[in-house]
Amino acid sequence: IDSKPVYIMHCFTDARLFEMAEIRLIEGRYYRPEETHEVIINESAKKLLGVKGTPGNQVDGHTIVGIVADCYTESPLLPSKPTIYRNILDKDGFSDYVRDYGRITATIKLKEGVIQKNEDVEKLNKEINDLAKEMQNVTPFISGWEQSYKENFLTSEENLAKLFSIVSIICLLISIFGIYSLASLTCEQRRKEIAIRKINGATMKDILNLFFKEFFLLLGIALVIAFPIGYYVMSLWLEQYTRRVPMGLPLFLAVALSLALVIVASIFLRVWRAASANPAEVVKENN
Repeated sequence: IDSKPVYIMHCFTDARLFEMAEIRLIEGRYYRPEETHEVIINESAKKLLGVKGTPGNQVDGHTIVGIVADCYTESPLLPSKPTIYRNILDKDGFSDYVRDYGRITATIKLKEGVIQKNEDVEKLNKEINDLAKEMQNVTPFISGWEQSYKENFLTSEENLAKLFSIVSIICLLISIFGIYSLASLTCEQRRKEIAIRKINGATMKDILNLFFKEFFLLLGIALVIAFPIGYYVMSLWLEQYTRRVPMGLPLFLAVALSLALVIVASIFLRVWRAASANPAEVVKENN
């Protein structure tokens, strides 16, 4: 039976990397520093291997002892590569494969607050370079994971986020001015109605509720139209990413609540002024 070859990336690493990089363990355990024939695979490798990708099974002559979450070290538009993590050390030091073919990379994790200004970065780089000079066949190349990932893969996303923020603020301001203008026009056209209602015993609360009901009805109609369209468009946009932000009900409820607060803040002052006017004077003006 013909079968397609399975390609899985091998990553030789110290057992301490998983804890230092906070790589989440999903199933099984991490291999121990002294274990040289035990391996860990990521989620993508487990999906690729199927039933063989479970702890206790063999892969490339090594025993799977754990499964970890996928790590994204490339563009967020690309899926995580199926990876087997193997111990970089053996009883004689570095494994034969690493000694013969590999390039060893040292990873340093800084405590929070160590770097607070540019001078701290320069001092740290100098200390690393001095340490590298004391070692043989070491060429220091210092690169920050977070900064490097942002510069290589997240620049377009950050620019898009800034653009969306500006557009959102502009749309919000237009909405506030539009709602306030509509409330002002409605109150001006219905001043006589408000005055007559007050003469007939309507309270300030009754008049405010009258306007709020009308505007909230418009809000409901807008949400019924906008939410399905927005959900569809955002789903199409998020499909290009391998890991997506969930768009659950709380997100849409928060948007609806925010819009409701904008409506209340926009029309309350204008309606309050119209409802506070002397009804007798209002009736005379309209006559």
